[in-house]
Formats: sequence, structure tokens, C-alpha cells
Amino acid sequence: MTVDTWLKQVDKYFENGLVSFLITSALLVVFAFVVKELAHYTVKLLQKRQALSENMSKFVSHILMALLYVVTTMSVLMQIVPFHNYTVSILAGSGIAVLVVGFAAQETFSNIIAGIFISIFKPFTIGDTVTLTEQGITGIVEDINLRHTTIRTYQNNRMMIPNSTMNSSIVENKNFNDCSIYNYVYMFIRYGSDTELALKILNEVAMNEPLCIKKEKISTIVYDLTLSGAQLRMAFWATDLDDGFTASTLMRREILKKFKDSGIEFSTIRVTQ
Repeated sequence: MTVDTWLKQVDKYFENGLVSFLITSALLVVFAFVVKELAHYTVKLLQKRQALSENMSKFVSHILMALLYVVTTMSVLMQIVPFHNYTVSILAGSGIAVLVVGFAAQETFSNIIAGIFISIFKPFTIGDTVTLTEQGITGIVEDINLRHTTIRTYQNNRMMIPNSTMNSSIVENKNFNDCSIYNYVYMFIRYGSDTELALKILNEVAMNEPLCIKKEKISTIVYDLTLSGAQLRMAFWATDLDDGFTASTLMRREILKKFKDSGIEFSTIRVTQ
């Protein structure tokens, strides 16, 4: 049997002949290798820039590699005549299966995709203090995985919130770009007390508190007038939420002492029905 005769017999098993099959398959392998390297480089770059977490980058890499291997293998098999019809049937069946599985697990896929978007666009990161206004949840982001985001509340409880909810909700991030926070301290004093002296004491207490920042923006005002007395408000900046809370408690203690020494009396608020 000559080479030409053998080639003619073998060519009938391939869509466009053996030579075309070998060239096309080689190009597909080279293309798959280039795409694999580019994908690997992109994922590593995103991970280095902290746009993707380690777990998320592994997940994305595995998904991309699986898709690449499946597409390459199917493309090669479709050129072989005995496998052509089977390959088309498998692809058609896979498409239906993907639709069925996708419909059944759409919530899971939604959480995974939302988790990827959160990792890339980073509206919040681990360690940020966030508030979900619609759900009334406030706490510190402790973990972000493929399915949910874990928030530790101030009561030390863990709230596991689906990523799709985190991605679609209005999230107040107290650490986004600037962690500083504006704090308010309210109090009521009797009308017979020296209001100007009370405001002066509030300002001095805030100016002397080390945890208060932006001293030039400290504000002390008569906020409201009620039947029981005058409501005063002191406003100040702190580095973050924790410092703001600590400063407020320390200054309240100091205000109590100075008001007592100065003869300034607090009023009693009575709620009438």
C-alpha cells in the first residue's frame, strides 16, 4: 500500500482530511496554551492588586481551565467523522443540562457571581465597618467567600449574608476611603442653668480630649428648646467608629463632673401620652 493510498483511506475519517486535522488541532492546542497563560497571568495580577482573594482566584482559575479544556477537546473531536455526531449530541445535551442545572441553582450562581463582583470592585473589604440600611445590620466584615459575606455585629454575633443580597443592597461603608466619623453628644439642661457656661465647658472638654481630631471643626450649639429644658449638642470628629464611641463615653464622664462643679443641672425629660 502506497502512502497516497493510505492517506486517501485515512482522510475519510476526518472532516477536511488528516493534514487539515493535524494543523487545526495543533493551532487549537497552541491557542489553548496562550489563553491559559493569559488567564493565569490575569488572575495573578488581580490577586496581587488585591482585586481577587486567594479563594476567589482559585475558583476563577479552575472554572476558566475547565471551560478551556472542554472547548478545546470538543473542537478537536468534531473534526473526526466517527465522533462528529456524538460530539454535537453531547454539546446539545450539555446545553440542556446547563439550562436545567442553572435554573435549579440560579440562587447559588447568583451568589457566586455577586461574590466575584464584590472581590473585583471592592465596595467593602475585610475589616470594614458596614451598615445594611434596609436590613438594619451593622458590624465588621469578617470574611467574604464564594457564597456569603460574614459580618460580626457589635454583640459579637456572626451574620452570614448571601453575596447577592450584599451586592444589591444599599451598604454604608464607614471605612471607604476615609475612616473618620462625625459624632454627636446630646444632653438637656434646666432653663435656670448658665447655657453659655455649659457650651463653654462642652467645647473645652472636646478640645482636651486626645481622641477628638479636627479640633477646628468641633461644634457646640443649643440644638432645641423643650418644655423641660434646653437641649445642647456637641459634635466632633474621631479617627474611626471605635475612637468615636470611646471619646463620647470619656467626655460624658468629664461633662458630668464639670457640670456638677459649675452648678449646671440636667433636666428630666418626661414623655406624655
